[in-house]
Amino acid sequence: MHPLFPDPQRRRINLGGVSGPTHASVLNNVQSQRVQRQRQKRETDAATRVQAAWRGFVGRRRVRGHLRSVFDRDLDGIDAMRVLVTLREKELLDVWVNAMLTRGEAQLFCSATAPHLESWSFLVRHIARLILANVARQPKIASMQLLRTLLTPAVVKQYLGDVQGTVFLQSLMSDLLRQRFYEVVSTALYSMSKTSPETPLLAQLCTAPFEALPCALQLLLPFLTNTLTIPLLPNLLPITSLTAFSAKIPSFSRWRFMEEDLAALSGLGTEKKVHLLANLVAFMQPRYPTLDSDSLEAYLALLTALLTGLPTYLLDPVGRGALSESTISGDDNSDDDEDEDAEPTQAAARPFTIDARTRKRVDTIPSTTHLSALLRARSSSGAASDSEPLINFVAVLVGPSGWPSKKQTVLGAVLGIGVGAGVGLGSCIAEIYRTQISGRSFEALVEAGRKPASQNAGPVNAAALMLLLDLFTQTLLTMGDDEFFAFPADESESSADLEVNASSSTQVQAQNPLRKEELLDLTRGLMRLVLALYFSGDARPSSEPLIRERKCIAPEVKRLRSKAVRFLLAVHARDSRRSFLPEDHWHAKTERYINLKAFVEVAAREEAHVPQADATDRERAYFAPRLAILHAVPFALPFRTRAAVFQMWSSMLRAFRAERHWQRQQRVPLQVQQRRRQQEFRWPQRVVGRAYRDGHVIEVAEDIPREEWAPEDERRLAMDLDLDVAPPPVPPPAPLRNPEPDSEGVVKIRRDHVAEDGFAQLKDMPVEFFHGPFAVAFVDKLGMPEGNVGHLGLYKEFFTAICKEVFRPGGELGLWVENEKHEIYPNPASSARTSEKLEWFRFIGRIVGKALHDGILIDFAFAGFFLAKWLGRQVYLDDLASLDPSLYRGLLFLKHYTGDVEDLSLNFTADVDDEGTLRTVDLMPDGGNTTVTKANRLQYIYLIAHLRLSWQIKPQSEAFFRGLSDLIEPRWLKMFNQQELQTLLGGADVDTGIDVDDLRANTDYQGVFHPDHATMLERANPSQQPQDGRIPEGLKPREHPTIVIFWNVVKTFNPKELRALLHFVTSCSRPPLLGFKNLHPHFTIQDMGLDTEDHLPAAATCSNLLLLPRYTDEAVLKEKLLCAIMSESGF
Repeated sequence: MHPLFPDPQRRRINLGGVSGPTHASVLNNVQSQRVQRQRQKRETDAATRVQAAWRGFVGRRRVRGHLRSVFDRDLDGIDAMRVLVTLREKELLDVWVNAMLTRGEAQLFCSATAPHLESWSFLVRHIARLILANVARQPKIASMQLLRTLLTPAVVKQYLGDVQGTVFLQSLMSDLLRQRFYEVVSTALYSMSKTSPETPLLAQLCTAPFEALPCALQLLLPFLTNTLTIPLLPNLLPITSLTAFSAKIPSFSRWRFMEEDLAALSGLGTEKKVHLLANLVAFMQPRYPTLDSDSLEAYLALLTALLTGLPTYLLDPVGRGALSESTISGDDNSDDDEDEDAEPTQAAARPFTIDARTRKRVDTIPSTTHLSALLRARSSSGAASDSEPLINFVAVLVGPSGWPSKKQTVLGAVLGIGVGAGVGLGSCIAEIYRTQISGRSFEALVEAGRKPASQNAGPVNAAALMLLLDLFTQTLLTMGDDEFFAFPADESESSADLEVNASSSTQVQAQNPLRKEELLDLTRGLMRLVLALYFSGDARPSSEPLIRERKCIAPEVKRLRSKAVRFLLAVHARDSRRSFLPEDHWHAKTERYINLKAFVEVAAREEAHVPQADATDRERAYFAPRLAILHAVPFALPFRTRAAVFQMWSSMLRAFRAERHWQRQQRVPLQVQQRRRQQEFRWPQRVVGRAYRDGHVIEVAEDIPREEWAPEDERRLAMDLDLDVAPPPVPPPAPLRNPEPDSEGVVKIRRDHVAEDGFAQLKDMPVEFFHGPFAVAFVDKLGMPEGNVGHLGLYKEFFTAICKEVFRPGGELGLWVENEKHEIYPNPASSARTSEKLEWFRFIGRIVGKALHDGILIDFAFAGFFLAKWLGRQVYLDDLASLDPSLYRGLLFLKHYTGDVEDLSLNFTADVDDEGTLRTVDLMPDGGNTTVTKANRLQYIYLIAHLRLSWQIKPQSEAFFRGLSDLIEPRWLKMFNQQELQTLLGGADVDTGIDVDDLRANTDYQGVFHPDHATMLERANPSQQPQDGRIPEGLKPREHPTIVIFWNVVKTFNPKELRALLHFVTSCSRPPLLGFKNLHPHFTIQDMGLDTEDHLPAAATCSNLLLLPRYTDEAVLKEKLLCAIMSESGF
């Protein structure tokens, strides 16, 4: 409550008393006192430090003033150098440097006398470090001139002597290198412009250490990693400095890169590697002629290390260089891609973009000019004794980290320069084989770590092997068979013989680079290597999934395997045309790699996509490499085995497609499909006799013991008892016996317009329509249907007739032409490339695929180079002989020409005759301005052959293959070579003869010729009937008399008459590949009826049916039969 009358001057009295100090107040007082004492101590310490700093500053200023007076008083003496090193002041350094440059070199070395030499050397090294530090901050001409003087051996040794001068230079360079000399100087050089006055001095400093210490190994690596990695270094230097800089780069004459040096270079960043490559080639290429063998080997090792570490396809981007329609270069085949195994690595993401000038400079590395200079330098330097560095370099050039798209250019340059000149790799293929391959173990490449290699057989050099395969495969492209089979007599045959021939003729006859036994050993080793690479995972523990392991196979191993496969295919193609190797040379040891009985079944089932029982990873992995072998090197298996696989595959595929089609049509539930597969298994039986019951002859059979079952019985049991296995293959359902022309699904064909009507009605049909046989009805001119003979109707006759019409060379369609051997190939004229004609080719491809699918033989021979395109194989120069003999002879003349090729005035263009109109086509980009030379003539020959054999028929072939692949998997055709594929299409080679006994054993009979109908008992009365129903011994069914004399007559036929008989009945003069048991339908003989002995035999080729009158006289039968078959009449 406030007082009523407050008096502000009145003293207030508190009657409550005075309270004592509290705990908190005591603590606060103590804390404040402590803070006060600390503050006082800090102030005292700070004052002490300030006083000490001031006293130090004053003392230093006094000492610096004294030292500066000493420096000014004795600027030329050693005391001034001591002052300079002690003070480290930039101003003093500039004064001293200018004074030394003004008063000359003698003044610089005046203190380098005996009493002070060690001190002078120490002080000068420290001054050089100060100069280098100033160069890093701000380069000055005077400082760099003085440093350049200290690094000049002539000046140093003039005043210090040779011994002391060398010691001084070594210690000076060691100090400078520790101070990152090259990094500092290179950074300063990169920051300068080309016109800057400091640039020439910086360039001189970069090469000065090589003058001071020419043999110091520690100088090259920092020079390479710092100076030569400057982008576009030649463009940064003035012309005068550029010449001197290039001349003073060491020639590597005494330099050998250690493994750790190459590893350090490989560890550089991608950008630095690219710029280092560009600068090396720019500075070193003009000096190639002066390099000795050691320098060249070190230089090649350096280039190889840099190229090996680059990302894949960085230097050769994927898709670059796409060609226009009028440009021919490269190949459209898919060999290298086995593969894929062909090129397993993918293009890496590029961390930076190479500028145009750097790329242009780097792209000179795989050029013919650069390689020619390099190979000639190798020859003149005497480095030919050790080919491994050059082998590794060329191998990496054509690898994924180099320029794979320029492989033909690189290999052509190596081969072209080496032919008859003793240059480059000399006889490169033979040299690589004899020095790097022969006597070494192929298996060691995949057996490393499993078993020790023998001392006498070390592992093959993988890089050398890949280069050998590339070179040999490239050589085979332009090597004719006459050259390939001209094997050298012995190893002593050298290029001297070629030079003698060259002096007397303008042509040199080439020969195979390897002897026959060497080629045999090489191919045998490669076969073992390829098989080992496919089976390399089999030795791993069973718990590890092998399929996943194989997918992770190293890219280098895949590349090696792909190259080996391609080379083996090329050599096997030559051996197929003209056998020169042992008969079983190509066949793998089946007991080691493949169980043929199981393999044929599994291979066919796997590729036909027929469902199989559940299999473990181990079981699937067991067959995975074997199927890969079947597609990669199919000739490791005998031809008949592969043909059996193909035919079984076709049979299974037909059955599977037929069943699937029926189930779709009927909408059969899955449970019903499974129950159909649970049908009771029929135990195999065999006939043990015949019996006569109820007026009929019947067979008496008994069960066959399990141990005597045939393989097909075992397979049938396995399939029938397994719910997940498709039913056994069955023949496709037969088409309508007598189809009505207007019925749904019937192909109506006019007899005189077979091809036209077939094309019109079938070209737009879906692929599924061709999976099974379709009904065909022939109609006459009035549209009335013709009659049919045989259970297959006119299905096969339609195929026979349409093949005759569409494959006829020079026909109205103009789709095919033939060579001198009457082998057909697509018409290369532009009129055959119209959209309508390409549709025809696609339709014909389907017809051929349908014939292969159903086992119908085609009585036409295709050209070998066209069959090679079916298989995705490479065509060869020798194939050109059958197409254009004059062009072939001209290319051989060019290949063997020993004069100046440029005198022939050829360029990379070709004149194409298109139905009387000539037009010029570039064989490569800017081909009209590219002259054919000795170095690139092999590439020209290859491109000309490729133009005629591939490019001109490319659209036609691609359309044909599209239709073919609708019905036949291309990889299954690749199981065969050209000759084998022709056999598969047209039947076995007739030169081997027709087996009459096999034909007779697989012939069916109908009508009165059937054995059951013709069987008579010698004493046919009831009293002779056996009580048990069996035919007594000696009473056997017999053939009809007409059949007996028929086979007697056929056995007297010569090969020509046998072929005529086979053609008369089946429309094909060649027997089936695996015997007449595989002829569908079987060769069948049926009687023509009563009172027909005056008639000639007739045939229904659509069902392989021979209609034979009941002749009783052998001579009459022979006369009538020959008259019919030689007149080529049928039904």
